[in-house]
Amino acid sequence: MFKNLRKSEKLRFALLAIFLGIFCGRAPFFMGVFLFFGGLFFWFAIFFKQFWFLILSFVLLGIFWGQFYTLRLKQSDFLIVFSNEIVEIEGEVVNFPEIRRKDMTVRLQVRKIKGKTQKIEGASLGKILLIVSKKETINYGDKIFLIGKLELPRSFSSFDYQAFLLKFGIFFLVRQPQNLQILEKGTGGNFFVLQAKKLRDIFSQNLQKVLPLPHSQISEGVLLGEKKKLPKKIEQDFKNSGLQHLLVVSGFNVTILLIFVSILLRNAGRFFVFFGSIFLLLFFVFMVGFEPSILRAALFGSILSVAILMGRFSDSRNFIFLTAAILALFSPIMIQSDIGFFLSFAATMGIILGVPMLQKLLIFLPQRMEIRTILSVIISAQVSVFPILGFYFGQFPVVGFMANILTEPLIPLVMLFSFLAGVSVFLSEVVAQLFAIPAYVSLEILLLVAQYFGQFRVLVIPKNMVLFSGTIICFFFLWGSFSRKFQEKFLEKNEEDS
Repeated sequence: MFKNLRKSEKLRFALLAIFLGIFCGRAPFFMGVFLFFGGLFFWFAIFFKQFWFLILSFVLLGIFWGQFYTLRLKQSDFLIVFSNEIVEIEGEVVNFPEIRRKDMTVRLQVRKIKGKTQKIEGASLGKILLIVSKKETINYGDKIFLIGKLELPRSFSSFDYQAFLLKFGIFFLVRQPQNLQILEKGTGGNFFVLQAKKLRDIFSQNLQKVLPLPHSQISEGVLLGEKKKLPKKIEQDFKNSGLQHLLVVSGFNVTILLIFVSILLRNAGRFFVFFGSIFLLLFFVFMVGFEPSILRAALFGSILSVAILMGRFSDSRNFIFLTAAILALFSPIMIQSDIGFFLSFAATMGIILGVPMLQKLLIFLPQRMEIRTILSVIISAQVSVFPILGFYFGQFPVVGFMANILTEPLIPLVMLFSFLAGVSVFLSEVVAQLFAIPAYVSLEILLLVAQYFGQFRVLVIPKNMVLFSGTIICFFFLWGSFSRKFQEKFLEKNEEDS
């Protein structure tokens, strides 16, 4: 079966085996068995020169690594002995605060903890999620003291809160602590992240000067990844219309922006396209604080933009598998429980494999202004994430296709003119207002589309439809990844056309 495989095909099989193995290693059971047989089949592969044995060993060793990583993470958390106790904690804020409707959350790296019977100090005792009032002035890098009850996260409805927090290495939380004190203001944390925070705060204030509410809030979400809550009605409209992902920086948004910038710089040559794209990626990563989700968005976005603009869809399959395998090796928790990873991965795979097909089916559409490409990207991404949204949330915005088709081309304009308006405030508020006009117009159109399509009900997806559509999407991904006929018919021809 594997005798006639090309080297690139063998690489994809190996990377997929590692990824699937780590994904399956969610619970630590029979770890020694997986390690023993994984090592045994690895030596069989070398001795008998059988590729099948190598793939099997990668799966088994991947399962072991996923289990071992999770177990090691739990064992390194010294907070478990204080579970459900009222404790005194000293620690350092390690992320930008997330403002929610009724409260605010921050992740706290614990340095000292004192319970009823014992006290522990150390550089890294574990992380907790701290839930406080929105009135608190806590920021990244602050060192704080608090008294509160150390609780296990409680899942609600269909949302597994424990699995969600586990991707940050968090096993416990403290709600509304007593005697909260800021010991040192902004003295901890990474120097570059602190500078990014200061710059982002200034930039956010500039946007608020030149744009009214809720337009400034939306521009901050799209451009800076700010998680400020919109009015409930507007937030619900974005959710019902399938446009909620536009309110935060995502891999999809980064991809659209990179395509837009590359189109503008295409006549200047690949050198300017490359460095222009790199500048934008670095800007986003710097401004939003090096969050894992943003780093992942930049990574997937860069892969997609190169694939779409250069037409190298065939080569991009190895890049996406390599990226997934590397992320799995360094952070198994991410691929085991992070819905953001699954959405990004599915959308990226869908675009890489779906865009070449759709561009041929939509040949009747003009390619001027990359209309056919952008439409193909939107449809491919929406179809690919449908089963995941159905599985995790049980619903899907029926009008999401049309709403995204209308609004995605606006996102580069929103980001571009919001950026220019925010920067030009440093020079002159009059100049900033000139750039704010097109930013306001594009944001207003985005709001109107969200409000119109937000009137429609979301589609409640039956489990059998989720299973069926998920199976179809998985088979399509496997077919597009490993079928030579698919490669010859769609990918290679697309590369020749480019």
